[in-house]
Amino acid sequence: PDIKKLRNKNTEEKKSFLDTLENYTGISLKSLWSIKYIAEILPSAILTIIAILFVSSCVYKVEPFEQAAIYRFGSLQEESIKREGLHFKLPWPIEKAEIYEVERVQNMTIGYESNDTLDNMWTESHSVEEYKLLTGNGNELVSVNIKLIYKIDDLYTYLTKSANPEAILSSKAYEFMMNKTNSTDLNTILSVDRTGLSKELLSALNEFTKEYKVGLTVEEVIIESIHPPVELSGVYQSVVSADVNKTTTITNAEAEAEKIILQAEKDAKTAVITAKENQTTKVADAT
Repeated sequence: PDIKKLRNKNTEEKKSFLDTLENYTGISLKSLWSIKYIAEILPSAILTIIAILFVSSCVYKVEPFEQAAIYRFGSLQEESIKREGLHFKLPWPIEKAEIYEVERVQNMTIGYESNDTLDNMWTESHSVEEYKLLTGNGNELVSVNIKLIYKIDDLYTYLTKSANPEAILSSKAYEFMMNKTNSTDLNTILSVDRTGLSKELLSALNEFTKEYKVGLTVEEVIIESIHPPVELSGVYQSVVSADVNKTTTITNAEAEAEKIILQAEKDAKTAVITAKENQTTKVADAT
């Protein structure tokens, strides 16, 4: 009896489902004719949907700040770089379009791994990891934190000439800074003109990217900080403070000595003038 009830229930559910479809579509699915009709139009409907999707993959739009790279069977030609506008291509998988925001300014950090909580205090860690550069005398370390602002200059070169253009640019920046620190000492690099150093690094990087065809151009170099390593900052500040105190003591002593000398010269002049006045008075009295 239970099995019989279950079969009756399933039959009722099927009838209810078919009735609902019939109400929405107006087609009776209970008849053999309806099933044959659906079987006839279903392949055409599926093919039509596939055709629409197929054709839609042939049209793509490139915004003013973008460029598109069109790969044909995975290969990219220089003339396949498309600029802004509405374009057509062969359907996938024959051709594939990849859009790049070439005018979007990007940035990378040199000298540290950014954690978005940059603090320019010497005694505070600026990031997850800071890289230390050795200075010219071989026994001093310095941390230089730099941000490079760059964008894609030549999309075809960017995609075809090297596997990772950003890594090449970053390596060149590190090489430049290592050469700088290796040729000087800590005090000199700490007091360097940052504006001049930024311009020098900017010029060097752009000359490099053009010569080696990296496909990138550096828009700006920002030197965020130059400082001793955080773990040595307290010692360095103590040394600097001692040097400042020494300079202050010497300056104060020299000022005091100058004051005493001026007072002595003033007293001497006063004494000479007083003696001359006394002499004049005595001579006048004698006369």
